[in-house]
Amino acid sequence: MKRYIVMLIALLAFFVTAFAQNEIEISGIVTDQTGEALPGANVVVKDVAGLGVITDIDGSYKIKMKEYQTLIFPISAISRKKCW
Repeated sequence: MKRYIVMLIALLAFFVTAFAQNEIEISGIVTDQTGEALPGANVVVKDVAGLGVITDIDGSYKIKMKEYQTLIFPISAISRKKCW
C-alpha cells in the first residue's frame, strides 16, 4: 500500500511540473523613429489567436504571456497623396 502511495505522489509531481508554464508580465512603450509615443498600436503574442493589447494614450502597454513566447508589433503605414 505504501508503495502505491509513493508512486501516486511521484506521478502527480511529474504531471504538475510537465504542465506548469511560467506566466510573465511584459510592459513597455511603443514609439516611432523620432521617439514619439504611438497610442493605439497593436501588441500581439505571436501564434496565439486573440492574445494582444492596444497601447494607451502614452504608448504604454502591459501584457501577460508565457515564457519563451514572442511579441510582435504589427505596423500599418498609411500614406496620403493629393489628387486634384
